[in-house]
Amino acid sequence: MTTEKELTGYPSIDKPWLKYYSEEAKNAKMPECTIYEYLWENNKNHLDDVALIYFNRKITYKELFENIEKTAKAFVGLGVKKGDFVTIQSLSLPQVIYMIYALSKIGAVANLIYATSTPAEVTENLNETKSKIYVTIDSIYEKLKTQFKTPYLTKTIILSVADEMSSLLKFGFNLKNKSPKLTNGELSWKAFLNCGVNKEAPVNGKNEDLVVMVYTGGTTGKSKGVMLSNYNLNVAALQYFWFGFERGKTSLASLPPFIAFGVTCSMHMSLAFGIQTVLAICADPTDIVGFIEKNDINYIVFGTMQAEKMCMNLSAKKDLSSLICFSIGGDVVTPKLENMVNEFLKQHKAKIKTGQGYAMSETAAATACLKYTPDTVIYKKGSAGIPLVYTNIKIVDTETNEELTYNKDGEICVETPCTMMGYFKNEEETKNILRKHNDGKIWVHTGDIGSVDENGFITISGRIKRMITTFENGVFHKVFPKLLEDEYLKNKFVKSIAVVGKTNLEKTNDLIAFVVAENGIDKEKLNSELISFTKEKFETYEQPSKFVFVEKLPLTTIGKVDYRALEKEAEKL
Repeated sequence: MTTEKELTGYPSIDKPWLKYYSEEAKNAKMPECTIYEYLWENNKNHLDDVALIYFNRKITYKELFENIEKTAKAFVGLGVKKGDFVTIQSLSLPQVIYMIYALSKIGAVANLIYATSTPAEVTENLNETKSKIYVTIDSIYEKLKTQFKTPYLTKTIILSVADEMSSLLKFGFNLKNKSPKLTNGELSWKAFLNCGVNKEAPVNGKNEDLVVMVYTGGTTGKSKGVMLSNYNLNVAALQYFWFGFERGKTSLASLPPFIAFGVTCSMHMSLAFGIQTVLAICADPTDIVGFIEKNDINYIVFGTMQAEKMCMNLSAKKDLSSLICFSIGGDVVTPKLENMVNEFLKQHKAKIKTGQGYAMSETAAATACLKYTPDTVIYKKGSAGIPLVYTNIKIVDTETNEELTYNKDGEICVETPCTMMGYFKNEEETKNILRKHNDGKIWVHTGDIGSVDENGFITISGRIKRMITTFENGVFHKVFPKLLEDEYLKNKFVKSIAVVGKTNLEKTNDLIAFVVAENGIDKEKLNSELISFTKEKFETYEQPSKFVFVEKLPLTTIGKVDYRALEKEAEKL
């Protein structure tokens, strides 16, 4: 890192964010092993510590490793070999965690698909990955209940939320819920484990092996398989750890495993570094406050939609003073939402403010974040945080690809050891996002527009693919919808808003704003207010031609605003 007198003005060279990290963090040796081996090395001397808490049942590291070993042997018994894909469609159950680490041990791949995937999507995925084993949860399987048309599948493993409950809770659960009748080729969790009797499961995985595949949210096109190695996940976990996490603290794993952050931070970082991980199955955001209080949760990461729903009940008399970190992300965190969450935390006796983060599946969900605690402040309102310690950021001109200096908007590019191996069977899209620059390094072209300030804080302005071209008086103009949306959200009667383009005769776009108003508001009056505000605040080329009021904005499978769907609606107007 250069000294203050030697600053070049270019973030990727100056790396001003490194001042927030210790020398130990900056000079740490990178883990070169499987995620299974990393979990073992970090916890082999803490086997009596609690690793997981599931429906009040405490699972120690000793039990965790025993279950991983049984699971690995069972996979071997079913013929799973190094490089094989096992497709898992489930929620955050202990069995899924055992499976991910077991597959890492034997060198196979956990293919983590969305719980909301349709039968056709599951069939397509099983065929593309040539999965021999399909794992799902009984509640999901009941809804699918279809014969998958694939020549590769040999066994289906059907999990239950009761499998790893305490004996008493399991008994009560099974009295109220019927177990599905299994047919040929379908195995219960118990029957699956029996397949490993008298088998051996030696460590066969390598540091560089593909270990987990997750999927992009499909906000700008078809969802793509993101291939992550053991090394990617280990370094991602280590980077987050240096942000101040501590062994023995408690984390709430509220994000599902098929989201990159759910695997990287909620699961692997927490477990690798001795943080008690409380598994929340379909936790209702409006009830999560009591869940946090009951379990004395210290760390939690929520999606923006979850956070908004949680804040709806500001009057709940719960004590959240145990919270050390409360981060929200997964989609744009508006100033309105940030203020709402901070007010919520204050009313519930938390001594912190919310933090945000900037992550993408293609970097193992490890790019940047904020930290705000009574002891540590790495925070800038409206910012997405500073880069993680082994991550470099540069801002480049969208046309020339030249790096820009501080506080100038351009495309955010990321260079990190957490960069994915590539998109599964999609070389064209891989080359589009992973590009070698003049420094000889591979940079992830995020498609996000933003800037970096002199202290290393990243501010997001929008998406390149959301950039809308308008035309006025013979001149083409680039409009970034997020900047407009942030201004409209300052109106207390606008609950949420999305601006999209509608193709016009000039083959450019008219702007259409879809608005969700607060309940009970006179929409005609609000429409007039927005029109007046628009004329006063924005240039004519960036003014929406119409405000369309809707009950809610459409969402993708992972809870982000589905702009593609809104664009289709706009074309109908």
